[in-house]
Amino acid sequence: MLRGRLSIVGGDTEAGIAHLQRLAHNATAAHNLELAAEAWRSLAETLSASARLRGMSARPPASSGKDG
Repeated sequence: MLRGRLSIVGGDTEAGIAHLQRLAHNATAAHNLELAAEAWRSLAETLSASARLRGMSARPPASSGKDG
């Protein structure tokens, strides 16, 4: 899971998603539903955090409200 998460955070989103999806599908096929659920959760959380970070870097710096 860590490899997929690091790929996403590092900018290789497609590879990270594919890795985590493959892990989740393999875990499901092996009837390891707890691991499968953890892989899907990890994918969702990582994509969400990555989107927030990209959104933050696209915004201009916040003004302190003071002139000067």
